[in-house]
Amino acid sequence: MESINDTVRHIKVQFVDSDGVNCGDVFRMPSSSNVKTLSNTINKILEKEGPEQSLYSFFITNNVEDEKNEFSGGNAIVTTIENSIMNCDKLKAFYGVNETKENSENCGIETVLRIVYHPQSVFRVRPITRCTSSMPGHKKAVLVAQFSPDGRYLATGSADNTVRFWDLNTQTPEACMENGHKSNVLLLSWSPNGKVLASSSVTGEIIPWSLINGKWSQKTSALIKKNSSAKKLVKSLAWKPLHLDGTCRLLAAAYDDKTITIWDTILCQPKISLSGHIKSVRCMKWGGSNLIYSGGEDCEIRVWRAEDGVLCRSMKPHSHWINSISLNTDYAIRIGAFNPMYESTKTNINNLDAEELQKRALLIYNTARRNGAERMVVCSDDNTLSLWKPEESNKAICGRMTGHQNVVNDVKFSPDGLFIASASFDRSVKIWDGMTGKFLVSLQGHMQEVNLISWSCDSRLLVSCSQDSSIKLWTMAQIRGLLVPIDQLKEDISFKKKITAPNCKRARISHLLEALPGHADSVFALDWSPDGMVVASGGKDGLVRLLVEILVFEDFTVKYNYKIVLTFLTADCRLFFIYL
Repeated sequence: MESINDTVRHIKVQFVDSDGVNCGDVFRMPSSSNVKTLSNTINKILEKEGPEQSLYSFFITNNVEDEKNEFSGGNAIVTTIENSIMNCDKLKAFYGVNETKENSENCGIETVLRIVYHPQSVFRVRPITRCTSSMPGHKKAVLVAQFSPDGRYLATGSADNTVRFWDLNTQTPEACMENGHKSNVLLLSWSPNGKVLASSSVTGEIIPWSLINGKWSQKTSALIKKNSSAKKLVKSLAWKPLHLDGTCRLLAAAYDDKTITIWDTILCQPKISLSGHIKSVRCMKWGGSNLIYSGGEDCEIRVWRAEDGVLCRSMKPHSHWINSISLNTDYAIRIGAFNPMYESTKTNINNLDAEELQKRALLIYNTARRNGAERMVVCSDDNTLSLWKPEESNKAICGRMTGHQNVVNDVKFSPDGLFIASASFDRSVKIWDGMTGKFLVSLQGHMQEVNLISWSCDSRLLVSCSQDSSIKLWTMAQIRGLLVPIDQLKEDISFKKKITAPNCKRARISHLLEALPGHADSVFALDWSPDGMVVASGGKDGLVRLLVEILVFEDFTVKYNYKIVLTFLTADCRLFFIYL
């Protein structure tokens, strides 16, 4: 096969953003140009210099109409432009690259190569080994752990009935809330402005905690609890997004009595009650378009209008319980007005008023949404997943996503929305195309059920925890090139076929970067901080070893002196920090 360089050394190029808008003029560049060369070129076109420069992913497309609909990944440029064209038959045919030299002498000379560019995060990760230190903490199993939106605080809930706050700047315990809950703490949820933490326990009460006069305490003297003699277990918590409410006052709670209640956290009074599920509600999300998405044991997904509680639509694609819901905008909603790309935001964000916070959060949300409808993925006890655009239709984007051999326990969109990761009791983690639902790879390595997964803020890494006491770090470096080509996007969706894990070599490639030891029993809690600096995990019991594989985060353009890199939480009352 003739190489492009044998016939055409330069190709006409037109850069296009993810919304299909042309960037700059058409110009010629070598077919041997790699990702670094393309990044430097687009930064010059966008007039970005020094610390303002960004890194990009690049994708080749031959279909202008698909670009205008929604960015879908395209044919990724992994090495050079030439290799990307030669590895795709449709692109070779479109740009006139053929098997024989006679037919390829004029290949692509007058054809404009459209390259879609997509900005990446500025963080990169590399593994090193270092010792850790430990601190006293919980007396029983750590059941849940969650970082604040700006990554400054870590909150943990335990079977010892307490909520603990940890200051990640000083590596010290901030506070232990012992007089709040009377039973195991199961749920934690930070408000998008990072000022309030809501916690819930087995007995069904919800307690809002806030920092008052430098100390963590209950925000109100009253508890948020239903007026009923029966215990109503809270299954899920979700705050109204910051770009919709700068005061972060409203909190939605899903109960096992088949209802969802929207609470005013200041008055501790219910505002709206949503009823319609015929069995317990297991999971819930408050979307950026002010819609509430819920899934329950009745195998049904419901879409509610938050302002008046009206049911917009319902879907019943699965034959068993809905276990988890994720939106492609989850990361943007979680961080609110906090932008991890700028370190100064950590110190300035708390000084802004509610109106300014709301404006910043709206900008971040719109950037993540990219002028398209929110996408939602759900996982079920029937071993499958399904992908939706619930704002627009009650029809799935694709057929049910099959491949897991056991219950799918957790599912999450990557922060950039290009990937979906699912964790299953079949001991595997599977990666899917976030636009089409197409299966990409299966990550094998855990010896027992996988409980949770969490993405890094740059969408390059994924951590998973398991009943086998291990935490594993996976890389997306090779997987990114497997995204569905943009010229095949409509074809894949239109047939509505089941998207199943193929029996091919690429599905068996190992993408394990590191196996992180430390726990001696099941790991129940896992979270990666929004700023990308810290990973936290909580286990049933056991010790954390002092020598572990850790992560060093370094900025591509500005070197920061990060100190805390990885945090382990265990049930034996110890919190472990890892230092650079």
